[in-house]
Amino acid sequence: MVAHEWICLFFDRRDMEDSMPEFAVPVPDQDRLYRDRFEARLRTELAKLITPELIDEHRRQPVGQHSDDLARVLRYLRSRPAQNKPVLFEIEPDRAFKIVALSGRRDLPPADVDDRVFTARATAIHALFELRIREAFEMDGDDNG
Repeated sequence: MVAHEWICLFFDRRDMEDSMPEFAVPVPDQDRLYRDRFEARLRTELAKLITPELIDEHRRQPVGQHSDDLARVLRYLRSRPAQNKPVLFEIEPDRAFKIVALSGRRDLPPADVDDRVFTARATAIHALFELRIREAFEMDGDDNG
């Protein structure tokens, strides 16, 4: 018996359907499938970095140089889609700030997230950070900060 005949006898076509691309079920948008899987893995890995110490580091220094873990989390939070993304809105230059959510459309204005008004930029930036953490990682307000 020749080697290729042995292989054909050894493998059943049904076994090959799971691993052979020519037997794969077509996925309408493979790029989206890949992005969704990547996003889920990334979110899982970054969630492990969110600790009370990380939150406290951001509270102490909301702008400037950060640790590698905090920089990774911030990069992820900043790269989220614009629709419903909370951002800082300056009511009065360097005096009053509030958090609003972007509509994701140019023809719709941002919506107020809550009625808090912050008088210090650092406090407003940290409140925005905590809100984005809760939304992106589906955490309660009491979990890590």
